[in-house]
Amino acid sequence: MVRAAAIAALVLLACGPALTGCDTGPIKVPQDPASVTGGLGLRLWYARPATRQYEYFTVDPDGMLGYGGGMRGFDRAVDWRGQLTSDEAARLRAIIDAAHWLDAPSPGREGTESTVAEISLRAGGSERSFTINGPDDAVTQAVALLFKAAERRFDRFMQRLPEAGAQRR
Repeated sequence: MVRAAAIAALVLLACGPALTGCDTGPIKVPQDPASVTGGLGLRLWYARPATRQYEYFTVDPDGMLGYGGGMRGFDRAVDWRGQLTSDEAARLRAIIDAAHWLDAPSPGREGTESTVAEISLRAGGSERSFTINGPDDAVTQAVALLFKAAERRFDRFMQRLPEAGAQRR
């Protein structure tokens, strides 16, 4: 019994950093004119633990957006995909560049865990991951923009509804 506990403790010590994630170093800021995101890919897991709200966003360099909310978001899975507009992709890139998520020495930070944002950026063959605990303006802006774009998942249902007009009495 003691031996099993010792082995479990060693496994946690060895794997702990991989399970909790860690900040990785700066990566080169991509400038791909053929990509709506400038050659940048994003994975953003956003959690509000107190209210058990979870969202997961993926953005590919071609502007393809993936979204998962609720338990799908918690599990970091997407159940809808759609295309960002050029304007949305440019605004997302502006938020990321202004926050220096790609090139700052350490964009992640510890704070209150009212919100947790796990962010992974990909450019070329490089990847950068970090976590921001607590409120952050750039995270709030990025989540709002991506959530608004993901609302297009309801378009096919909304188009089936009848048009509003004069009602018979």
